[in-house]
Amino acid sequence: MPRMILSDGGEFRVLKIAYGTGEVHYLHGAPKLFFTLWRMQPEWMQKVLPYPWNGLSAEVPGGTATGISIWWAWYEPATHKAELGPSGDVIVTMDSGESVNLGWPNPVDEYRQILLTNPSRDSQWLHYFVPVNELEHPVEFTIRNPAWRR
Repeated sequence: MPRMILSDGGEFRVLKIAYGTGEVHYLHGAPKLFFTLWRMQPEWMQKVLPYPWNGLSAEVPGGTATGISIWWAWYEPATHKAELGPSGDVIVTMDSGESVNLGWPNPVDEYRQILLTNPSRDSQWLHYFVPVNELEHPVEFTIRNPAWRR
């Protein structure tokens, strides 16, 4: 997962990259297996056992759409704890050179989520430009596209 020390001493960390639909886009939730096991229980047992905790969510792809979620945080240099600082529009660039402005990353508690709905299947790599703490600390990183040729 991408991690970078910034010039202010803070750290940019990608915490989770998820691809698919539904609960895979949540952060810090129960493992996927827990949801499957809960659904397999008889109805009376589902009333006794609580539904597994989804975790934090800002946005998930609608309907049958797939998406790539990238959860990230800025870690404050003095406390080394995640803090929600200002950000700006995220730009993703495909192998073809086409760039898409994904807008402002969704804030949830001290984390942010970048969501790319229906990602290109023709681009093997996705290059992200993320303004961290406004434009003072732009971060760039590249991930392998999980939707490539699927």
